[in-house]
Amino acid sequence: MPEFLKLSKFANEMRPLVLSLIIACFLTLMGISPQAEGAELFASAGGSGSSCAQNDPCSLQNAVLTANDGDTVYAAQGTYTGAGSAVITITKTINLLGGWNGSATGAVARNRTSFPSILDGQNARRVIVIHGAISPVIDGFTVRNGNASGLGGGLFSSDSGGGIYSINASPTIKNNIITDNLASGVKDARAMGGGVFIQDASPPAVVSANEFRSNKGATGETSLGEGGALFVKGSAQIVDNDFFDNQAKDWPDSYGGAISAGYTYGPADITILRNYFQGNYAGRGGAVSISYSKTDINSNTFINNTAFGPGVYLYYDHGSTVRNNLLFKNIVTSSVVPDHPDLIGVIMVEIPLEKGRALNNVIADNKTDHQDPTKFSDIYIYSDWHSGSFEIIHNTIVSSGNGITIGNNVEATILNNILADHVVGIKTVNGGSATVSNTLFWQNTDDGITGSNPVYGNPLFV
Repeated sequence: MPEFLKLSKFANEMRPLVLSLIIACFLTLMGISPQAEGAELFASAGGSGSSCAQNDPCSLQNAVLTANDGDTVYAAQGTYTGAGSAVITITKTINLLGGWNGSATGAVARNRTSFPSILDGQNARRVIVIHGAISPVIDGFTVRNGNASGLGGGLFSSDSGGGIYSINASPTIKNNIITDNLASGVKDARAMGGGVFIQDASPPAVVSANEFRSNKGATGETSLGEGGALFVKGSAQIVDNDFFDNQAKDWPDSYGGAISAGYTYGPADITILRNYFQGNYAGRGGAVSISYSKTDINSNTFINNTAFGPGVYLYYDHGSTVRNNLLFKNIVTSSVVPDHPDLIGVIMVEIPLEKGRALNNVIADNKTDHQDPTKFSDIYIYSDWHSGSFEIIHNTIVSSGNGITIGNNVEATILNNILADHVVGIKTVNGGSATVSNTLFWQNTDDGITGSNPVYGNPLFV
């Protein structure tokens, strides 16, 4: 073979190696270390020993303890319990995957429904504890019967995170069933996050495609319950979850039957996107309560939730946006403010510190538990001390109560909405003010404030 052909063949053979070296050098210069694929470990409910191999699984606790950053732990079908304060504790960036079929050989197969992996706190301990600057993945489990009573560790020394408790970590929690967990039943205790508690995640925690069902923030003589299903302080992406029948606490002083988030005292990277909320209960914020923060609440469905603000309740709000949501057949409870049952709303904003917005929502067929079915508003905004503002734009609002009520110290811009079938379409109370324009009114007993360029006629709902 001619020498130049030999050299050309050699160059072709060396090209992948040279390219790999160039990429490795570039990543090193950028401060990024090339990562090898992690090891795979296997666990079963009856597992033992230290092999943690597919044909010889170990206990789940041993697999989690043995795993290193980047490793994957597969949990076979079965029910896993534990001792002490938690079933398992995660301190490394691992992938913890349930629903493994338990096959001793061949490709790893997972199906959460066919091969349920159940982590059970037996109503005696937390189920999962996550802590440290890590980013683990929890995927494909049933997390049930967790109880954080007396364990503390949460914001304001609260008992927190009966099902999953995460602090200073950025977990991804996805494709799980999180059910029948409790943050606290201790007398005079504060309780946060019956199902899941996440504090100080950076980058944002991800909570995605889970089913939260029948979790409770607090029971009994606890002082305050927040976040029956989920409590978040800090950054989080809460996307595509279902929340059924969760409860913050069974009395008025509770917040967020499904989700309570906030306490960032300013803007925060919190997104609540494409979730479904049904049958959740709290004193304030039957589905969602946001306190001292800013949140994007986008494209969610709220049905048959109950509270003072059964859809969304914003408190000391730093400019949240509520957009593209459906709020339908929710129940506004008057028990929190029995002396002023008309000053409550399906979307409730109390003390807007910075300008917030309600955009492109459909708010329809909601009702109150008051003996007078007209004693509520679909949107009610007020501030008892701070002068605030709010924008209400492109919403469709239909119910038997009042449409939009603007109260103390709030100046609202109300533009391009549809208001139908109300006692009063738009009104102000106690010194509130509203600038209204280009809004359609239909079959209200009293349209109220119609502003400039009003439109009167059938909106032709289909």
